[in-house]
Amino acid sequence: MIPEWMTPSPLRSPGNALPQELRDFLHLPGPQTLLIRGPPGSGKSTLSLGLAASFPGARLFISSRVSRPKLLLQYPWIGALLEKTLDVIDSTSYPGSIQHALEALTASRAVVTPGRQEEGELAGFLWLPPALQEAWSRLDPKVPTVVVVDSWDALLQQYLNPVSREEGNAVPDRPDLERMLLNLMTRGRVHLVIVQETDQQGPLDYLVDGIVTTSREDFDGRLERWLRLPKLRGVPVLDDRYPFTLAGARFEATEPYPATFRFERVVWSNDPEPSAEGLWPGSRAFADTFGRLPASGITLLELDRAVPSSAISLLFGSVMAHVISRDGNVLVLPSNALPDAIYQLGRQAFPHETLARHLRVLTASPPLRPTPELDAVLVPLEGATGTNPLAPRYPSNLQFIHQSAVEGHPSLVIVSTVCLRELNQVTPRPYLPESLPVILETYLRAGASHVIVDGPRDDPFIPILARTASSVIRLANRNGRVFLYGEVPRTRGQVLRPNDRDEGSGEPYDLTPVL
Repeated sequence: MIPEWMTPSPLRSPGNALPQELRDFLHLPGPQTLLIRGPPGSGKSTLSLGLAASFPGARLFISSRVSRPKLLLQYPWIGALLEKTLDVIDSTSYPGSIQHALEALTASRAVVTPGRQEEGELAGFLWLPPALQEAWSRLDPKVPTVVVVDSWDALLQQYLNPVSREEGNAVPDRPDLERMLLNLMTRGRVHLVIVQETDQQGPLDYLVDGIVTTSREDFDGRLERWLRLPKLRGVPVLDDRYPFTLAGARFEATEPYPATFRFERVVWSNDPEPSAEGLWPGSRAFADTFGRLPASGITLLELDRAVPSSAISLLFGSVMAHVISRDGNVLVLPSNALPDAIYQLGRQAFPHETLARHLRVLTASPPLRPTPELDAVLVPLEGATGTNPLAPRYPSNLQFIHQSAVEGHPSLVIVSTVCLRELNQVTPRPYLPESLPVILETYLRAGASHVIVDGPRDDPFIPILARTASSVIRLANRNGRVFLYGEVPRTRGQVLRPNDRDEGSGEPYDLTPVL
């Protein structure tokens, strides 16, 4: 039986800037209407530009807050769009107020006449702010177009003040203007995106086809940005919450892992700094965030119990492969895994002869299918008498793990506290929370070795090990994604994103910050 974390399963479009649901929405036939709402600074404008950039047609961007030059300054990446396919309408270049509209309608007698639908439509058009009238005049009825209004609140603030409401001169209010806008824009092949400055619900919620909310949330003292999809007609919503980043002035959401996803391969990337101190973790993003793994030190992974074992394999498998590729030795005390699984994990990257020299697995679980190949990597348990006669051979373990370190090659010990508890069931010298730091220090003193320990956050081993660990990283499973939070040193949240085998980056995984 193959362990579940080795079962192959494709990722669902990793690394795409927009959630899959929004990409599908942009490909629906127009007309479509989408409302983006959220507090200031939560990423609405960046999201709206991302929607415009991803739209498969013409693009109109109505800006009521920044000019075209300032827009390019704040979002340098849209330069190519501005030159070719993105038409920006600066509302300040089209002055006017609803009072002016009232005067123009009165002077031309273009009032709403019962039974005259065309005159009613003309009045609705003339009531709208001039920037929207300009946008409508640029639409080609034969070309699908996305029209982004950023922001609707700022545009109405400019347009509705001052308002004269003298007797007999009734002017439309905000809900009236919103209905007129949707009535006008939904008569063509238009995707209308309206940006609202607050997260307050209003009449628009009931009129539009889709709603996106953005927010800035606190998680354990860390700022995170999240997107929600409370409404999206015509598109199946497989995930209604997405963490995202605004790094580089771009909107990038992180897709959830499919329910059946398991990490299925071991790869290692070339160390960009082979002469640098410490072990290469296999990912530039990890090295930039948490640093390289010191040659002699302890990395502690505190796990929420919902974190899949495949995520741990993804992290330590990269380090393990890198150490073996440099003729270093690796000793593994695995978590809930048969020795067969650890061996097969290594066999995806190395021939048996290499693993026989550089890999040892200590476990209380016997192999599923004993073979001579497995015997070469298993650390035998031996003892003599008693009801629990088996005991690990500490001297031979120490000699193996530090042999390569003495010769100038890295060495690595990977320990699961779950495995330690399993060993406690069969050994007369149990691993206790109080004794584990002493055992690990023995390994460290005997030579230059890095030790990775993983275990549930509520395990008694964890707080004791945290006192001496050189690095402490918490792994949390949130909304179908694995987050990494540096506790020592403290870092912002990072979403673990396995790289697809076809991306060609050479690195097995990436980390996306939620900022």
